Amino acid sequence: MDLTLEILKWVALVFLAGVIGQLGKSLTLRIIDSRRRRRERNNPPSIEESTGSLNSNDQMSALSKEERKARKKESKADLKRRKKDNREPPV
Repeated sequence: MDLTLEILKWVALVFLAGVIGQLGKSLTLRIIDSRRRRRERNNPPSIEESTGSLNSNDQMSALSKEERKARKKESKADLKRRKKDNREPPV
């Protein structure tokens, strides 16, 4: 009987730790998301950036295969650079 109570106490403790961990994770994700939205609200993309992506498909169809590959590579590098610039330092 004493062993059963001890096991139940540990099961309850582990369950409680899991619930607390999950709540902490959810809270952290909400904080990160709200900071990201606040930063986007304070630094909206320029008009050139937003309209440039709309016309890129029309421009790409008129280019040669090598030019398309070069532009795609440049676009990916630019996207990575922007993501890296927007990343926050760890707390």
